[in-house]
Amino acid sequence: IEDNNLHIQNYESALSNSYFGDAVYKLRIGKRNPGDKFATIIIEDITPTIYFPKINQWNVRAKPEYEELAWTFYIDKKKYLRKEIHYPGKIINEVWEMDNERIITKAPLSILGDESIPEMQNTGVTRSLLFHIPNWKTGNRYLGISDYQDIDTLFFALNNRMTKIDN
Repeated sequence: IEDNNLHIQNYESALSNSYFGDAVYKLRIGKRNPGDKFATIIIEDITPTIYFPKINQWNVRAKPEYEELAWTFYIDKKKYLRKEIHYPGKIINEVWEMDNERIITKAPLSILGDESIPEMQNTGVTRSLLFHIPNWKTGNRYLGISDYQDIDTLFFALNNRMTKIDN
C-alpha cells in the first residue's frame, strides 16, 4: 500500500472515476525505478480513456473476453498505436503504424527502444491484471456513467450564453 502510494492513487482515481465514469488499475511486477536491484509489485492507476474491454453483447455483466489498453505516440513525426491486450494468464503486446486515424501495418516492438517487451507475456495468473471499477451504471451497460452526465448540457448552454454576452 505504501510503496504504491495507494491512498493517493485511490483519491485521484475517485476524482477521474467521477468524471469519466470508470477507474482502471493495472497490476504488474517490475522495477519501480531504473536503478533498482529487485522487482516489486506495482499498482498503477490507468486513465480509462485508453481502456477498451471486449464486452459480450448478450451479457454485459460477464467478464470481458479480453481487455485492451491502446494509445498513440509519435517517433520522428510518425504516428503509432501501442496495444496491450490483457487475457486471463497472458498479455499480448503490439505496435501499429498509423496514417492519421487509420491503422496501416503492424510494426516491430523493437521500435519502442526497449528490447525487454515480448510479443506475448505469460502472467501465471488466472485472471486479467487489469481491474475495472465503474462509477455507477445501469444493468444494460458494462462501463460506468459520469456523475456529471446530467449537467453536461447545462454546462454547454451556460458556456454558449456567456460567449454571446462576451461577444
